[in-house]
Amino acid sequence: MEAYITEILIAIGIGVVAGHFVFMLKAMRQIEDLHDWHNVRDADGRFAWYVRQSLESSLDRLADAILAQTDVLRDLGYEVKHTREDVDKLMRE
Repeated sequence: MEAYITEILIAIGIGVVAGHFVFMLKAMRQIEDLHDWHNVRDADGRFAWYVRQSLESSLDRLADAILAQTDVLRDLGYEVKHTREDVDKLMRE
């Protein structure tokens, strides 16, 4: 019976070590992927993850323009709705 207990304990130990080994392999792959991604460069030779100030400014201006267009479209929709109501009211009279 002692031999079985020893074999069981050895098997459990091997399983734990194997589990840690698999975890370490996954972690190594993730670190390599992260390194590979961070090492990507654009056509200008700059790192792809680095956002230039000019691009950031352009995106901010674009977002502002989209918000302004949204406000104009909302106002236009409001005017169309009320114009339609006025026309319907005139048609009923």
